[in-house]
Amino acid sequence: EERKVIRKQVEDIQFDIMKDILPKPTENVKGLLLEIRAGAGGEEAALFVVDLFQMYQKFASRNRWKFETLSLDEAEYGGYKEVIVELSG
Repeated sequence: EERKVIRKQVEDIQFDIMKDILPKPTENVKGLLLEIRAGAGGEEAALFVVDLFQMYQKFASRNRWKFETLSLDEAEYGGYKEVIVELSG
């Protein structure tokens, strides 16, 4: 039960972060390309790219935006080296 509450809190925080960093609807942006790349840090950085990718994907879904993966480069030991997506809607 406590895990569910904490998981919901984490999702809400992620949602708030996404609202702050993505363009506002009044800025008349019809779409954008998002590139997420693993930096220094090897496996941990690649796993973090997965977390970010999923966070953006959930945010797009909540806002009924189209989320199309254009490129996905998987890392050797899991995670992604690079992800490129197109967001529109």
